[in-house]
Amino acid sequence: LHTYSAFLIIFALLPAMGVLAGTSRLAGTSYEDRLLLSCGPAAMMAARLASGLLWWLVLLGPPLLALNLSGFLAGMLPIAVVLLAAYFTTALIMLALGRIQAPGISIMLTGWLTFLIMIVLGGVIYPTSIFPEWLHKGAAFTPIFPMMQFIYDSLYQQGTAGTWSLLSAVWPVLPATVIALVFGRRRV
Repeated sequence: LHTYSAFLIIFALLPAMGVLAGTSRLAGTSYEDRLLLSCGPAAMMAARLASGLLWWLVLLGPPLLALNLSGFLAGMLPIAVVLLAAYFTTALIMLALGRIQAPGISIMLTGWLTFLIMIVLGGVIYPTSIFPEWLHKGAAFTPIFPMMQFIYDSLYQQGTAGTWSLLSAVWPVLPATVIALVFGRRRV
């Protein structure tokens, strides 16, 4: 079950790297200036998030449908909501990271390092119970950890995790939204 949970989380986070690539590629160009003047910063951010959302659907639609149709899940909506929150959390952080004034390769490497740290400390690659005690306690405060726990518990209970677990799993979207609005917007 840990492996299934890990694959779902990784597939949910991968489209955020496309958001980072699109943001860093256009940052500071005259094309971005024209887009900013014609449609504003919110539409540019929404377009990047929507393109990543399409990739999220391509990557996670078939596995979620297969788990649901096989009877492995009683309902896939809570898991889909948490996986969507995982995507938006990472994509919003990557929007802010893509606005840094640095060479494109440095931004991409920093993005992949952030991605790796999030999945290691979130318990995606290894269960956090094998970490030292101080790292295990610290991992509980990372954005991906509650989402990974929710997905694992939902698969273990066949999709019947509670509402409180769902709310505690999607909290990282709020700080990520603040980070994206403060650091990820291009100002005129």
